[in-house]
Amino acid sequence: MKRAFLFMMIALLGLGYYSKSRPTEIADRVLVHAVGIDETEDGYSVTMQVFAPDGSGGDTPLDPSQPNVRLVSGSGETVAEAVSECRGKLGGELFFGQDRVILFGRDTDLSRTDELCGFFLSTGETFLNIDCAAAYPTAEKILSLPVTAGSVASERFVRMIRSGEDSGSCCRCTFTELLAAMDTPSQTVILPEFAKTKAEKKKDGKTIEAESPLTLGEGAEFVGGRYSAKVSPNDMALIAAVSGRGRHFRSGRKQPDGTEMLFRVRSREVTAVTDGDVLIVSVKLRVAPASAKLFSSPSERELTDKTSAKTAERRINALCERVCSEGCADLLGADMHLRRFAPSLYRSLTPEARRLSVRYSVTIC
Repeated sequence: MKRAFLFMMIALLGLGYYSKSRPTEIADRVLVHAVGIDETEDGYSVTMQVFAPDGSGGDTPLDPSQPNVRLVSGSGETVAEAVSECRGKLGGELFFGQDRVILFGRDTDLSRTDELCGFFLSTGETFLNIDCAAAYPTAEKILSLPVTAGSVASERFVRMIRSGEDSGSCCRCTFTELLAAMDTPSQTVILPEFAKTKAEKKKDGKTIEAESPLTLGEGAEFVGGRYSAKVSPNDMALIAAVSGRGRHFRSGRKQPDGTEMLFRVRSREVTAVTDGDVLIVSVKLRVAPASAKLFSSPSERELTDKTSAKTAERRINALCERVCSEGCADLLGADMHLRRFAPSLYRSLTPEARRLSVRYSVTIC
């Protein structure tokens, strides 16, 4: 009897495996490497850069010079519906486990997280630390550049962000950080922005317009989920250093050779107290020089480091004052700092009281 029962269980498991419920074959999967989302009048337009298995190029690294890159677009009232249309056009099972970046067009309302991000959270394949960035003029046009111009592969998006972050000219934003920012009262966030710009070149004595390579320059500030303004690369890095999202920033003080000192944040100490109707957040940044620069003597190096650090401290405090006066203290991590470093104070404040005036005081040592 036991043998018959065991045989029946094995048979049922075998039937279940070889039925329609069996796992998708690797050859039938469509590997998604980059996703772009643009808001339209009727909902959303989703553009995906995928790896074509029948192309002659390899999957890693993605080679735009070979016919292994394919773009597909779909539209719908939600991102999930737009992705479903893309799936129908490709005729395969989409796999988002290799997605490197999600680009959002400037006109996209990031506060609508259920419609924007619900699909990626439900798949279980999207990494929560995937990079998010803004795109100008649209995410579709930015993702089209690697195919039409052969200039940038999908993995280069991440490399450009990492390079800018290490040089103190960019602020990285992950998928988790974007969701957390949209959960704050002001719904403010800064995204690195990829732009498609025009350049001029001369041909046969005539000046003609030509597409310049993809650029990662100024950041895009979103307030209330909507695009608000541009942010300079240096300000992006300074805000990231205060909020805890970045580790490198520049002093803003020009050296005789025209360069600026680059600092690396080694540690942060944050305290938060209330003074009447004002929330005072004090941040102490312990930094170390990260510039590869030669000095004539140790004393010259020490003097330069101290002077540059003081200049950076004045710049950071002036920037924090301006950001707080605009009601965007959450860009500096005010809500997160209050939850993490002053949990008892956070619990004692009502949601209305958490919208107090905020003042930041930053010390660099």
